[in-house]
Amino acid sequence: MESIERERWIKSLKESRIQIISDDFEESPYEREQIELLIPHRPPFALVERITHIDLTHKVIVAETRIPEDDPVFRGHFPEMPVYPGVLQVEMMGQAGLCLIYFLNHNSIRIDPEKPQVKGMFTRIHHSAFMRPVLPGDRVTIRAQVVEKDDFLGILAVQLCKDGQICANSILEAYFMD
Repeated sequence: MESIERERWIKSLKESRIQIISDDFEESPYEREQIELLIPHRPPFALVERITHIDLTHKVIVAETRIPEDDPVFRGHFPEMPVYPGVLQVEMMGQAGLCLIYFLNHNSIRIDPEKPQVKGMFTRIHHSAFMRPVLPGDRVTIRAQVVEKDDFLGILAVQLCKDGQICANSILEAYFMD
């Protein structure tokens, strides 16, 4: 990703939410059980609870999760002022992005249990920013869009939002293992 293009994406991610802009997007209410068919993550590290929309034309996915009030991470981060760690926010955004890669790889919004999961490892964080805290009990929306992709690497622009406001955003690069 070129520096100028990266700066354009960073500015865009801070100022406006990634949008479903196609008329042919699909409401795709997939729950955690179906998400486990897409990516190998499992509790307690499966951080995406639900996929709500997929737009293959513009390479966008929208997912949701609720931050558990009793998540053990809050005992140490921070005891008197619990805030969901940024590293877990980035992981959550990355998992939603990998779900999108599954649908793009198969050029379908349908899940086929016979098709392989997406096994990706994030190799680089080109950018991350945390503008608003994510707190225990918050319901967050994750929006991810593919910027570049081939058979081996993908670059994703991702956002974490709550109450219609952007809390965090990242540009992530993943290596696909299969």
